[in-house]
Amino acid sequence: MQAPSILDFGPIDDINALYAFFEELRFRTILLGQKVIVDLRMCRRVGAVGVLLLAAEIERCNFVKPDHVSGYSPTNPVALRTLSMFGFHQAIGVEVEESILPQRGVVQIQTGTGETENLSSKLGEVAGLTLELWHDQAFTDRIHGALNEAMTNVLMHAYDPNLTQNAGEACESGRWWVAGFSQAGSGEAWFLALDLGVGIPVSAPAKNKGLQAYLATPVQRNDAMIIWHVISQEGRSRTGLPQHGKGMPTMVSLIRDRAKSGTLWIVSGNGIYLLDKDATRPGERMINEMIIPLRSKAAGTLILWKVGRSSLLPAEA
Repeated sequence: MQAPSILDFGPIDDINALYAFFEELRFRTILLGQKVIVDLRMCRRVGAVGVLLLAAEIERCNFVKPDHVSGYSPTNPVALRTLSMFGFHQAIGVEVEESILPQRGVVQIQTGTGETENLSSKLGEVAGLTLELWHDQAFTDRIHGALNEAMTNVLMHAYDPNLTQNAGEACESGRWWVAGFSQAGSGEAWFLALDLGVGIPVSAPAKNKGLQAYLATPVQRNDAMIIWHVISQEGRSRTGLPQHGKGMPTMVSLIRDRAKSGTLWIVSGNGIYLLDKDATRPGERMINEMIIPLRSKAAGTLILWKVGRSSLLPAEA
């Protein structure tokens, strides 16, 4: 099974191709029970998000159908190095003759199961990239708190047995994946978090009466609009409890209100929410908020968040 030549986020056509590939992989292995060889030899570009998604999807397929997915590594040396740098082979349980030692500014793929202290600890490692960059513990704690709250809230609903049994795609209950990186000299850090549960467009309407009313209007709503509506309900969770649901809104508010630049992707189901800010763009173009439909289904929920400590504006008094 030939993988896309670009395993990364970029133009929407590349993202659609990436998720179409994963959708076909799940269909062949989990639903048809076929053994699949994933061929990465023609991959010419691999990014951190591609590595994370590929590792998670292969792990899920082999969990449901043991030993059904194997593969060929990229022939492109840069693409192969990126896989190794983020701990791809270790994440899927494959031994390699030569592996790249952990790199400064990279938190390799970390995995776990359930809403445990282990998740908070691993997210602390990811958020720790900011401490290495800017030596500001308070800022690192804020990043850690937002990531932890967002992922804990997502996991509260992603693997609800009442929803997963109707999802049509088997998964290991409570499973999550996180990673992070900072490019040298960029002044920015990227944080990645993923689950393979039912996804926000399924879990949110089942838990949120306000969203149920929103969907009951005559206007047709797609998955991207559902994600936007959930994020816009600042300070509230999908269960209506005030102590939950502040993780994603915190990410949004940090970008909108305090950063000169930043990016947030939330990908789930057949939709994408994207917030991008760049202070060098004039006027209304400074902040772009977009909802984008996906042709293929993104399993679970992916959070991709970029922040830059050096770009923060002064906090309000």
